[in-house]
Amino acid sequence: MKVYCIHHHQAGNKHDWLPEIQEIWEIQPDKIFCFCMEEQDAYYILDELFRKLQPYLTSRQQQVHLIMPSVSAPPPWPWICAEASAGYFLWGGREQVKYIQQHMVDPDDLHSIYPHIRYGNPDKLFVSYNNNPHYHRCLMVDYLAKHRLLRHGVVTFLQPDDTQTPNNTAYQWQWHDGSRMTDSWEVDIDSMDSQTMAATLAKGYRRGIIDLVLETRYEPNEFFITEKTIKPIATLKPFLALSCQGYNTEYLRDRLGYQLYDEVFDYSFDSAEDIHDRVRGVIQNLENLQDFLETHGVQELYRRLIPKLYYNQYNTYRLYFDRDFTVPQSLRFLSETADWELLGAGAAESTLLAHMHEMRWLSKDPNIKFRNLV
Repeated sequence: MKVYCIHHHQAGNKHDWLPEIQEIWEIQPDKIFCFCMEEQDAYYILDELFRKLQPYLTSRQQQVHLIMPSVSAPPPWPWICAEASAGYFLWGGREQVKYIQQHMVDPDDLHSIYPHIRYGNPDKLFVSYNNNPHYHRCLMVDYLAKHRLLRHGVVTFLQPDDTQTPNNTAYQWQWHDGSRMTDSWEVDIDSMDSQTMAATLAKGYRRGIIDLVLETRYEPNEFFITEKTIKPIATLKPFLALSCQGYNTEYLRDRLGYQLYDEVFDYSFDSAEDIHDRVRGVIQNLENLQDFLETHGVQELYRRLIPKLYYNQYNTYRLYFDRDFTVPQSLRFLSETADWELLGAGAAESTLLAHMHEMRWLSKDPNIKFRNLV
């Protein structure tokens, strides 16, 4: 069985895809897989590819299996079969698992956990690191300014002049002055793969009691977990996430098995349909957290959350090694039979195939030098 693999291109929808399409015509594979696990906008990024592939797919009565983080809407083309996956979770999973392995302490010795998660007496309520100026991040920074919470956090917002609203207009700041906010981590951002990965914590990260996670996506059903969420989990840091409706409850808790910190946070905001309401709910939680800390102190916060902090760290570790979670149904034949051959440059680029190889879940050696394992 000839299995042709395509990986989304960094050039996005500007890549012409002609080499891949010509190779497909020549090889005439039995199956075609397209991997876009690190980007939620798969339909937009791969639009040109899928349109140019239509003549081939129609003539062969064949479909492309598109592996993406989550399927928020059906594909706009009948010749595409979209399937949700572990997505970005695997992209940095190897580094996060390494971090967990290197920093594990004995869970039976509860006193040993305090220095590890306390970060040397943090002096800020929260940290929140943001690069791309997505609309929901603009809203949050604006509301933080309105409620005078910016001074209580380490907040970065690197591109305040490139903001965009859902209507493709520039965001109009109401309470924030529109200035660029930085921390020491942003100096080296161009020279590192990601300064916000768990293995490369920003120096200022240890100053915040919690991590205010402003995830990459916020529109309906865009369940897209990235290192922004996994970083505080891996480092045993309490966090509060703003993303799409249901991200904390339906996705992190119900689907992935994480435990919510409802001893401290009220997650009712997570079910709000309007992003403005979710932002206001997060603000209310931050103000409630301030009151809690004034009354009970930081140590009491950690004491209450210790069991869940450890459980969630372990759950990240468990998910990484869970074949049912990481391997989509359409790819499980690679474990069940040896009658296949991986073709196309996209195979070596695939984080998922590399993970399957490293876990020894492939039924045979594919003889591929995976980029993610180099």
